[in-house]
Order: sequence, then structure tokens, then C-alpha cells
Amino acid sequence: MNESITNELYVEIYKMLQKMISHISSAAGIDDENLEKYYVPEAVYFNQNYLRRLASSIQNSGMMHNSIKFNGENFEHIRNKLYDFNIEECLKNYSDYKELYNAFTNFGAADKGMKNTKETNWERYSKGIFDGLVFLGRENGKKKIEELIKLGECKEFSKKFIDAIEEIQSRIHGLGFALTCDWLKECGCTWLAKPDIHINEVYKSIVNKEKFKDYDVMEFMFNWAEILKNEKVDEKISAYKLDKIIWLNCTGNFYLNDTKIGRDMIVNGISNILK
Repeated sequence: MNESITNELYVEIYKMLQKMISHISSAAGIDDENLEKYYVPEAVYFNQNYLRRLASSIQNSGMMHNSIKFNGENFEHIRNKLYDFNIEECLKNYSDYKELYNAFTNFGAADKGMKNTKETNWERYSKGIFDGLVFLGRENGKKKIEELIKLGECKEFSKKFIDAIEEIQSRIHGLGFALTCDWLKECGCTWLAKPDIHINEVYKSIVNKEKFKDYDVMEFMFNWAEILKNEKVDEKISAYKLDKIIWLNCTGNFYLNDTKIGRDMIVNGISNILK
């Protein structure tokens, strides 16, 4: 954290974010009860398994989601090929990522086929999903994620948090650090935030740094949530909730309600508080 910024300022910034999300959600016709749904990890709220969450997160690398369209027109096809996200059934039917790739692309997906020089989006997606199947089904991955969820009970950030993310990242092709955070937070790791473009801009505006690592942002969000807990500002606060408040403020995308409106720019608000 920026030692020159007091806990009171972190509280003030959070209260500003709360006011903004209240204003935006009200304009979108979303009441407080519906807004609370966004602060619960999707695997928990929708009772989704870890494979389904991975299938959503892993497509968010670059512009890959424009090809994969897991949350759009290709959802039913992908779900069918993944046997309704049944890990054991998938591993019985696919011996490698190439078989999964062929299953995914046999419905006429716009894909140029496997190449020796550069992998296609569907090839990359298939590699990542197959690695995820192996991790979850053969490498005790489900238990590892459940252990990570319990880290939310910790009061202090530790290097073991970073090590855990990097270990999982190294096992799944194309996931990367930020997308690993995205996957795990939606699986129930509420101590995590995804260091995406919106969170990173907020981080830069508060700590006044231009160069930083994803894990710096991850630690920052964890510590900010702990400050708010200790100051008794919000009894339900977590890094996950902070993440969602910032993301909703920046995008205006209330996806659970199929509503999207114009966004407020929170960085200017933070700058005014820190003056």
C-alpha cells in the first residue's frame, strides 16, 4: 500500500465508489437486492463447477472471446462437447487437446485449422481446457482450489498466495496470471481480485506507480479490503467485492440483469480525494 495514504483516505475512496455504484445501478433500474448478487462468486451463486468457470475465464485472453463466444452463441455447443462440464466424462472421451479441438470445431466454427507457426484461438482454447481437465481430474486440482478458497480467512497477505496462483497458471496453457485470478475468484476465492485494465488504473491512481506487476495489484486489493474490514466500513467487504464494484463502475455492464449503461470514470474521483 502507499504509506503516504492514510486508512481514512482508503475508506473515503471506497465510500465514493459505493456512491457511484449506487447511482449507476439505480439508473439501470437495479435495486440493492439485485446488486448484492454481483458480489457473490459466480460458481457459488449459480452452483457452477470449476470446469464451467474455466471455460468462461480462459476465453478472455486478448480478443479470443470474439471467436470462442462461450457466453454467447457457442455456449450450448461447448457445453455439449464438455458433457455438461463433467470432468470425468471428458477425460474418458478425449485423450489429448487435438481430439477436443476437433470436437469443438466440427460445428463450423470460423477457424483456420492447426498450424505449426501460430496457434489459432480454438487451438489455444482447446489446449487450455484440456490442461484444465487434467489439473482438475487427475492432479487433485479441485482440492487445491478448495484449499485456496480457505485462504480468505487469512488476515495478512503472504507470498504463498502468489506462489499458489503461479503454480496453477503454469499448469494450464494460455491462462496467464490475471486470468488465473479471474478463474479462481469466480470459483470462490473472495480474497482475490483480477488485475485487469480497470483495477490497474485504480491502482495506479492511488499508489502513483506506472510500473508494477499483477501480483502487486493482487496484494493491494487484498490489503485494501482488510483496511475496510478493520475500520468496520463494510462487514461484507472482500477483494472480490471491491473488484466487482470497480468493474461495474467502469463498464456499466450489469450482465446478470442484461443491462448496460454509460460508465462513470472513477479515477478522476480518486484524484480529487487525494489532492
